[in-house]
Formats: sequence, C-alpha cells, structure tokens
Amino acid sequence: MLSKPQFAFRVIIFLFICLMLTPKVFPYIFGNGSGGGYGNGEGSEEIIGNSNSTQIETLVIKGAVYFLDANSNIMAFLNRVEKSEIEKMDFQEAQKILECAARNMHLAASTYTELIRLAEQTPYNEKVIERLMVFDYPGFMAKHELNSIIFNETEGYLITGDITGVYKNISARFKTILDKITYIRGEINTGKFPPISQCWELSETCYQTLIFGQYLSMVFYNLKN
Repeated sequence: MLSKPQFAFRVIIFLFICLMLTPKVFPYIFGNGSGGGYGNGEGSEEIIGNSNSTQIETLVIKGAVYFLDANSNIMAFLNRVEKSEIEKMDFQEAQKILECAARNMHLAASTYTELIRLAEQTPYNEKVIERLMVFDYPGFMAKHELNSIIFNETEGYLITGDITGVYKNISARFKTILDKITYIRGEINTGKFPPISQCWELSETCYQTLIFGQYLSMVFYNLKN
C-alpha cells in the first residue's frame, strides 16, 4: 500500500501528464504572441519598433523552447524518482538528466534576461495595450475553465498593460527552477537521494510556470484571432 507522500507524488505526476495532453492548449504554448505588444508605441520609430518587436518575439520563442526542453528533462528525472520505488536509482543517469535540465534552464534564464533588456528599450504597441485593458478576463477564465489563482496573476499584469512585468515574473520563476535543480543535483552528485519535498516543489514550480506562460499565450492568441 502506498504511503501518503508516495501517493501525493504520483498524483502530481499524473496531473502534469494530463495537462500536457489537454486539448485546450493553443498552438502558441508559452508566451508566444506577446511580442505584438511592442514596436509601434506612441513616439516610436516605425522601422526600429517593428525590428525590436520581431526580436522580442524571437526571444520569447527561444526562451519557451529552452524551458520546455528543461521541463522535459525534469519530468524524465521525476520519472526516475518514481521508478526508484521498484528499482534502484541509477545516479549516473540522473546526473546526466539533471545536467541537461540545468543547461536548458540556464539558457532559458539568460534568454529572458536579454528579452527584458530589449523590452525595456521598446515602446508598447498602444493598440494592443488598449485591447488588453478592456479584455473580458473573467469571461475568458470561465469559458476555458482556467485555474483562477494563476490566471488572476496573469490578468494582473495584462489588464494594466505591463507586458514587460510578465517577462520579469517568468524570469524570476526560471531562476527559482534553476536553483531547485542545482540543489537536487548537489544531492544526486554525492550519491544521495534528494528529499521528496524538493522533488514536489520542483514539479509544482514547473507546473505553475508552464500554466502562467500558457495563459499569457491564450490571451494574446485570442486578441489576434
């Protein structure tokens, strides 16, 4: 019979898998489309603004790819943790998986650092900001049955037109995930099994980050279509 911690961990893994398979995920997965909020803001140069908007969108996509790759690595590691209930943990394999996760998260974090730098230099597209401010967030959340806690956080930025603030939020989440990976790597590298609570926290932080970014994508996708 499974203990309560073991059962809870399996529930987290199951929910995460269900999330990845849900048909509600729009074609843009993590923050994509938000670059349209920049480039033609009041007082900006048309050519320069459009150029920066394109670069911003590219960085958003690159950051998303690195994060999703890291998330895949993390899920592979958690899979090994789950298997350790029935077979011995292969610490060398776990080291390699976490090394890939750390590398991808570092790339995601550094990409977002550059993204924020460029976003802070680029005026907003005022038409997009105006649409964000009048968007029906409660209706959208109800229609798509979204997680209210996470969506309300996303809404808090978008309804005030603070797109750069969203990037800063995601950047902080990336750094938190990287810190958690680093801690667990330290345990694994010494041949010790990490505290299960740290695995839960890593899984939960990844889940919340993915959903936060997805909700951002969903709103921008809705504005475009």
